[in-house]
Amino acid sequence: MRSSKDIRYVSVYDIDNPGVKFICTIKKNYSAEVFVHGKRLSDQHDLWNTLPGKFVTIQQVESLLNVLLHYDVCNGNPDEELQNLCSGKLVYVEADYGAYRGNCAYQSTIRTVSCMLLTDRWKSRCKNCITYRKTVQKQAARRKLKTPTQVKTEKVEKIKQLKKYNSNLVSQVAALKKKVEKSIRSEGVSLSENNSKDMVNLMTSCESTVNEQFQMKTASSAYFGHSKQKSTIWLTKRGMRWHPMLIKWCIYLKSKSTSTYDSLRHSGFIKLPSERLLYNYTHVIKQGVGFKPELIDMLAEEMESKGATEEWQQYVGLLQDEIKVKE
Repeated sequence: MRSSKDIRYVSVYDIDNPGVKFICTIKKNYSAEVFVHGKRLSDQHDLWNTLPGKFVTIQQVESLLNVLLHYDVCNGNPDEELQNLCSGKLVYVEADYGAYRGNCAYQSTIRTVSCMLLTDRWKSRCKNCITYRKTVQKQAARRKLKTPTQVKTEKVEKIKQLKKYNSNLVSQVAALKKKVEKSIRSEGVSLSENNSKDMVNLMTSCESTVNEQFQMKTASSAYFGHSKQKSTIWLTKRGMRWHPMLIKWCIYLKSKSTSTYDSLRHSGFIKLPSERLLYNYTHVIKQGVGFKPELIDMLAEEMESKGATEEWQQYVGLLQDEIKVKE
Protein backbone atom coordinates (compact mmCIF):
# COMPACT_ATOMS: atom_id res chain seq x y z
CA MET A 1 0.00 0.00 0.00
CA ARG A 2 2.88 2.39 0.64
CA SER A 3 3.98 2.21 -3.00
CA SER A 4 0.46 2.80 -4.33
CA LYS A 5 -0.46 6.31 -5.44
CA ASP A 6 -4.17 6.00 -4.65
CA ILE A 7 -6.31 4.16 -2.13
CA ARG A 8 -9.56 2.73 -3.51
CA TYR A 9 -12.61 1.31 -1.82
CA VAL A 10 -14.76 -0.69 -4.27
CA SER A 11 -18.35 -1.74 -3.61
CA VAL A 12 -19.95 -4.37 -5.87
CA TYR A 13 -23.39 -5.91 -6.19
CA ASP A 14 -23.81 -9.32 -4.56
CA ILE A 15 -24.65 -11.39 -7.65
CA ASP A 16 -22.99 -14.19 -9.65
CA ASN A 17 -21.47 -11.74 -12.13
CA PRO A 18 -20.98 -8.72 -9.87
CA GLY A 19 -21.03 -5.21 -11.28
CA VAL A 20 -19.26 -2.28 -9.65
CA LYS A 21 -21.63 -0.23 -7.55
CA PHE A 22 -19.33 2.63 -6.68
CA ILE A 23 -15.63 3.35 -6.21
CA CYS A 24 -14.26 5.68 -3.56
CA THR A 25 -10.70 6.87 -4.27
CA ILE A 26 -8.29 8.72 -1.99
CA LYS A 27 -5.77 10.42 -4.26
CA LYS A 28 -2.11 11.16 -3.71
CA ASN A 29 -2.95 14.75 -2.73
CA TYR A 30 -5.38 13.38 -0.07
CA SER A 31 -8.47 14.55 -1.94
CA ALA A 32 -11.32 12.11 -2.55
CA GLU A 33 -13.64 11.33 -5.43
CA VAL A 34 -16.49 8.87 -5.87
CA PHE A 35 -17.61 7.16 -9.08
CA VAL A 36 -21.10 5.65 -9.20
CA HIS A 37 -21.86 3.32 -12.10
CA GLY A 38 -18.95 4.83 -14.00
CA LYS A 39 -20.07 8.45 -13.45
CA ARG A 40 -18.17 10.86 -11.23
CA LEU A 41 -20.14 12.12 -8.25
CA SER A 42 -20.58 15.88 -8.35
CA ASP A 43 -18.57 18.01 -5.93
CA GLN A 44 -21.86 19.77 -5.11
CA HIS A 45 -23.48 16.60 -3.75
CA ASP A 46 -24.83 16.75 -0.20
CA LEU A 47 -22.48 13.91 0.75
CA TRP A 48 -19.51 16.27 0.89
CA ASN A 49 -21.15 18.86 3.15
CA THR A 50 -20.09 17.20 6.42
CA LEU A 51 -16.70 15.95 5.23
CA PRO A 52 -13.29 17.66 5.16
CA GLY A 53 -11.63 18.69 1.93
CA LYS A 54 -8.58 16.49 2.62
CA PHE A 55 -8.48 12.96 4.04
CA VAL A 56 -5.13 12.72 5.75
CA THR A 57 -5.82 10.43 8.70
CA ILE A 58 -7.42 7.00 8.88
CA GLN A 59 -10.25 8.46 10.95
CA GLN A 60 -11.10 10.91 8.17
CA VAL A 61 -11.16 8.09 5.60
CA GLU A 62 -13.41 6.05 7.90
CA SER A 63 -15.75 9.01 8.24
CA LEU A 64 -16.07 9.15 4.44
CA LEU A 65 -16.88 5.45 4.23
CA ASN A 66 -19.41 5.74 7.05
CA VAL A 67 -21.17 8.57 5.23
CA LEU A 68 -21.30 6.45 2.07
CA LEU A 69 -23.14 3.75 4.03
CA HIS A 70 -26.06 6.17 4.48
CA TYR A 71 -26.50 6.50 0.69
CA ASP A 72 -27.59 4.16 -2.07
CA VAL A 73 -27.66 4.32 -5.87
CA CYS A 74 -30.56 6.17 -7.48
CA ASN A 75 -32.87 3.81 -9.38
CA GLY A 76 -33.55 6.27 -12.20
CA ASN A 77 -36.46 5.12 -14.39
CA PRO A 78 -36.15 1.39 -15.09
CA ASP A 79 -39.84 0.95 -16.07
CA GLU A 80 -40.12 -0.57 -19.54
CA GLU A 81 -43.27 1.40 -20.44
CA LEU A 82 -41.48 4.67 -19.62
CA GLN A 83 -38.21 3.93 -21.38
CA ASN A 84 -39.88 4.20 -24.79
CA LEU A 85 -40.94 7.75 -23.93
CA CYS A 86 -37.57 8.89 -22.61
CA SER A 87 -35.63 10.67 -25.34
CA GLY A 88 -33.64 13.81 -25.96
CA LYS A 89 -30.42 15.35 -24.71
CA LEU A 90 -31.59 15.64 -21.09
CA VAL A 91 -31.50 11.89 -20.41
CA TYR A 92 -29.29 8.90 -21.16
CA VAL A 93 -29.60 5.11 -21.00
CA GLU A 94 -27.40 3.47 -18.40
CA ALA A 95 -25.77 0.12 -19.17
CA ASP A 96 -26.40 -3.09 -17.25
CA TYR A 97 -24.54 -3.08 -13.93
CA GLY A 98 -26.62 -5.89 -12.44
CA ALA A 99 -28.07 -3.27 -10.12
CA TYR A 100 -30.73 -3.95 -7.55
CA ARG A 101 -32.21 -2.14 -4.60
CA GLY A 102 -34.39 -4.10 -2.25
CA ASN A 103 -36.81 -6.10 -4.40
CA CYS A 104 -36.21 -3.88 -7.45
CA ALA A 105 -33.63 -5.30 -9.86
CA TYR A 106 -33.05 -3.79 -13.29
CA GLN A 107 -30.76 -4.35 -16.24
CA SER A 108 -30.96 -0.80 -17.59
CA THR A 109 -32.44 2.49 -16.53
CA ILE A 110 -33.02 6.01 -17.80
CA ARG A 111 -31.31 8.80 -15.91
CA THR A 112 -31.38 12.54 -16.32
CA VAL A 113 -28.04 14.17 -17.03
CA SER A 114 -28.46 15.98 -13.70
CA CYS A 115 -29.04 12.75 -11.75
CA MET A 116 -27.44 12.93 -8.29
CA LEU A 117 -26.46 9.21 -8.55
CA LEU A 118 -26.55 8.68 -4.78
CA THR A 119 -29.66 9.20 -2.63
CA ASP A 120 -30.63 8.58 0.97
CA ARG A 121 -31.30 4.92 1.66
CA TRP A 122 -34.99 5.56 2.31
CA LYS A 123 -35.43 7.20 -1.13
CA SER A 124 -35.59 5.11 -4.30
CA ARG A 125 -34.48 7.91 -6.63
CA CYS A 126 -33.07 11.44 -6.49
CA LYS A 127 -35.20 14.57 -6.75
CA ASN A 128 -34.12 15.29 -10.34
CA CYS A 129 -35.13 11.83 -11.55
CA ILE A 130 -38.41 12.14 -9.63
CA THR A 131 -39.24 15.38 -11.45
CA TYR A 132 -38.42 13.87 -14.83
CA ARG A 133 -40.38 10.72 -13.97
CA LYS A 134 -43.52 12.76 -13.31
CA THR A 135 -43.18 14.46 -16.68
CA VAL A 136 -42.83 11.17 -18.53
CA GLN A 137 -45.74 9.61 -16.64
CA LYS A 138 -47.96 12.50 -17.71
CA GLN A 139 -46.98 11.91 -21.33
CA ALA A 140 -47.86 8.23 -21.00
CA ALA A 141 -51.22 9.10 -19.45
CA ARG A 142 -52.07 11.49 -22.29
CA ARG A 143 -51.27 8.82 -24.85
CA LYS A 144 -53.56 6.34 -23.16
CA LEU A 145 -56.44 8.84 -23.15
CA LYS A 146 -56.30 9.28 -26.91
CA THR A 147 -58.68 6.97 -28.76
CA PRO A 148 -58.08 5.66 -32.31
CA THR A 149 -60.78 8.05 -33.54
CA GLN A 150 -58.91 11.03 -32.10
CA VAL A 151 -55.69 9.89 -33.71
CA LYS A 152 -57.44 9.52 -37.07
CA THR A 153 -59.00 12.97 -36.71
CA GLU A 154 -55.61 14.51 -36.02
CA LYS A 155 -54.16 12.86 -39.13
CA VAL A 156 -57.02 14.14 -41.30
CA GLU A 157 -56.56 17.65 -39.92
CA LYS A 158 -52.84 17.48 -40.61
CA ILE A 159 -53.49 16.39 -44.20
CA LYS A 160 -55.87 19.33 -44.67
CA GLN A 161 -53.23 21.74 -43.37
CA LEU A 162 -50.62 20.32 -45.75
CA LYS A 163 -53.05 20.54 -48.65
CA LYS A 164 -53.78 24.18 -47.86
CA TYR A 165 -50.07 24.92 -47.56
CA ASN A 166 -49.45 23.26 -50.93
CA SER A 167 -52.21 25.32 -52.54
CA ASN A 168 -50.65 28.51 -51.20
CA LEU A 169 -47.29 27.53 -52.66
CA VAL A 170 -48.86 26.85 -56.06
CA SER A 171 -50.51 30.28 -55.98
CA GLN A 172 -47.23 31.96 -55.08
CA VAL A 173 -45.41 30.19 -57.92
CA ALA A 174 -48.09 31.27 -60.40
CA ALA A 175 -47.88 34.88 -59.19
CA LEU A 176 -44.09 34.90 -59.46
CA LYS A 177 -44.28 33.40 -62.94
CA LYS A 178 -46.59 36.20 -64.08
CA LYS A 179 -44.28 38.78 -62.50
CA VAL A 180 -41.25 37.37 -64.32
CA GLU A 181 -43.08 37.27 -67.65
CA LYS A 182 -44.20 40.87 -67.19
CA SER A 183 -40.65 41.93 -66.31
CA ILE A 184 -39.30 40.21 -69.41
CA ARG A 185 -41.84 41.96 -71.63
CA SER A 186 -41.15 45.40 -70.14
CA GLU A 187 -37.40 45.25 -69.43
CA GLY A 188 -36.15 42.53 -71.76
CA VAL A 189 -33.89 43.27 -74.73
CA SER A 190 -34.78 41.81 -78.10
CA LEU A 191 -31.94 40.40 -80.17
CA SER A 192 -31.81 39.84 -83.85
CA GLU A 193 -31.52 36.30 -85.14
CA ASN A 194 -27.83 36.72 -85.91
CA ASN A 195 -27.04 38.24 -82.51
CA SER A 196 -28.99 35.48 -80.82
CA LYS A 197 -26.99 32.79 -82.61
CA ASP A 198 -23.73 34.57 -81.82
CA MET A 199 -24.68 34.78 -78.15
CA VAL A 200 -25.54 31.08 -77.97
CA ASN A 201 -22.33 30.12 -79.75
CA LEU A 202 -20.29 32.39 -77.49
CA MET A 203 -21.71 30.92 -74.29
CA THR A 204 -21.32 27.38 -75.60
CA SER A 205 -17.70 27.84 -76.65
CA CYS A 206 -16.69 29.51 -73.37
CA GLU A 207 -18.61 27.22 -71.05
CA SER A 208 -15.91 24.60 -70.43
CA THR A 209 -13.12 27.17 -70.10
CA VAL A 210 -15.05 29.35 -67.68
CA ASN A 211 -16.00 26.27 -65.68
CA GLU A 212 -12.33 25.34 -65.29
CA GLN A 213 -11.10 28.84 -64.56
CA PHE A 214 -13.78 29.98 -62.14
CA GLN A 215 -15.28 26.68 -60.91
CA MET A 216 -18.80 27.66 -61.89
CA LYS A 217 -21.52 25.28 -63.09
CA THR A 218 -22.06 26.83 -66.53
CA ALA A 219 -21.05 30.05 -68.19
CA SER A 220 -24.63 30.90 -69.03
CA SER A 221 -26.00 30.29 -65.54
CA ALA A 222 -23.02 31.97 -63.89
CA TYR A 223 -22.92 35.25 -65.80
CA PHE A 224 -25.89 35.61 -68.10
CA GLY A 225 -28.65 34.83 -65.63
CA HIS A 226 -30.64 37.91 -64.74
CA SER A 227 -30.61 37.30 -60.97
CA LYS A 228 -26.92 36.37 -60.98
CA GLN A 229 -26.01 39.47 -62.92
CA LYS A 230 -27.70 41.64 -60.31
CA SER A 231 -25.62 40.04 -57.56
CA THR A 232 -22.38 40.86 -59.39
CA ILE A 233 -23.06 44.58 -59.82
CA TRP A 234 -23.46 47.38 -57.27
CA LEU A 235 -24.54 50.89 -58.11
CA THR A 236 -22.64 53.77 -56.53
CA LYS A 237 -22.45 57.52 -57.11
CA ARG A 238 -19.42 56.96 -59.33
CA GLY A 239 -21.08 54.28 -61.44
CA MET A 240 -20.70 50.51 -61.34
CA ARG A 241 -18.79 48.31 -58.92
CA TRP A 242 -18.07 44.95 -60.47
CA HIS A 243 -17.63 41.54 -58.89
CA PRO A 244 -14.03 40.23 -59.21
CA MET A 245 -15.25 37.04 -60.88
CA LEU A 246 -17.01 39.04 -63.58
CA ILE A 247 -13.89 41.16 -64.12
CA LYS A 248 -11.79 38.01 -64.64
CA TRP A 249 -14.32 36.58 -67.05
CA CYS A 250 -14.44 39.80 -69.08
CA ILE A 251 -10.64 39.95 -69.26
CA TYR A 252 -10.61 36.38 -70.52
CA LEU A 253 -13.34 37.11 -73.08
CA LYS A 254 -11.61 40.25 -74.34
CA SER A 255 -8.33 38.37 -74.71
CA LYS A 256 -10.09 35.88 -76.97
CA SER A 257 -11.79 38.44 -79.19
CA THR A 258 -11.82 42.20 -78.73
CA SER A 259 -14.46 42.74 -81.40
CA THR A 260 -16.77 40.15 -79.86
CA TYR A 261 -16.44 41.79 -76.46
CA ASP A 262 -17.18 45.23 -77.92
CA SER A 263 -20.23 43.93 -79.78
CA LEU A 264 -21.52 42.21 -76.69
CA ARG A 265 -20.96 45.27 -74.51
CA HIS A 266 -22.73 47.67 -76.88
CA SER A 267 -25.61 45.31 -77.70
CA GLY A 268 -27.52 46.29 -74.55
CA PHE A 269 -28.11 42.65 -73.72
CA ILE A 270 -25.81 42.67 -70.70
CA LYS A 271 -23.89 45.35 -68.84
CA LEU A 272 -20.14 44.81 -68.98
CA PRO A 273 -17.12 46.83 -67.74
CA SER A 274 -15.49 49.33 -70.05
CA GLU A 275 -12.24 48.61 -71.85
CA ARG A 276 -10.51 51.26 -69.77
CA LEU A 277 -11.45 49.47 -66.56
CA LEU A 278 -10.17 46.16 -67.91
CA TYR A 279 -6.98 47.91 -69.00
CA ASN A 280 -6.42 49.15 -65.43
CA TYR A 281 -6.75 45.61 -64.12
CA THR A 282 -4.45 44.05 -66.70
CA HIS A 283 -1.81 46.77 -66.28
CA VAL A 284 -1.54 46.83 -62.50
CA ILE A 285 2.08 45.80 -62.95
CA LYS A 286 3.98 47.94 -65.42
CA GLN A 287 5.03 45.88 -68.39
CA GLY A 288 8.61 45.72 -69.54
CA VAL A 289 11.56 43.50 -70.36
CA GLY A 290 12.74 40.86 -67.88
CA PHE A 291 11.26 39.55 -64.64
CA LYS A 292 9.27 41.98 -62.53
CA PRO A 293 9.70 41.79 -58.73
CA GLU A 294 6.05 42.73 -58.29
CA LEU A 295 4.97 39.75 -60.38
CA ILE A 296 7.24 37.40 -58.42
CA ASP A 297 5.75 38.68 -55.15
CA MET A 298 2.24 38.18 -56.51
CA LEU A 299 3.03 34.59 -57.50
CA ALA A 300 4.58 33.91 -54.09
CA GLU A 301 1.50 35.23 -52.29
CA GLU A 302 -0.77 33.10 -54.45
CA MET A 303 1.25 29.95 -53.71
CA GLU A 304 1.22 30.70 -49.98
CA SER A 305 -2.55 31.14 -50.08
CA LYS A 306 -2.80 27.65 -51.59
CA GLY A 307 -0.78 26.14 -48.74
CA ALA A 308 2.53 25.75 -50.57
CA THR A 309 4.77 26.37 -47.56
CA GLU A 310 7.15 23.40 -47.84
CA GLU A 311 10.64 24.02 -49.21
CA TRP A 312 10.23 21.61 -52.13
CA GLN A 313 7.06 23.43 -53.16
CA GLN A 314 9.00 26.67 -53.61
CA TYR A 315 10.96 25.35 -56.60
CA VAL A 316 9.02 26.31 -59.72
CA GLY A 317 9.50 26.47 -63.46
CA LEU A 318 8.05 28.86 -66.03
CA LEU A 319 6.96 27.39 -69.37
CA GLN A 320 6.17 29.70 -72.28
CA ASP A 321 4.51 28.19 -75.33
CA GLU A 322 3.10 30.98 -77.47
CA ILE A 323 3.23 34.75 -77.39
CA LYS A 324 0.61 37.04 -78.84
CA VAL A 325 1.72 40.64 -79.26
CA LYS A 326 -1.04 43.24 -79.50
CA GLU A 327 -0.60 46.93 -80.06
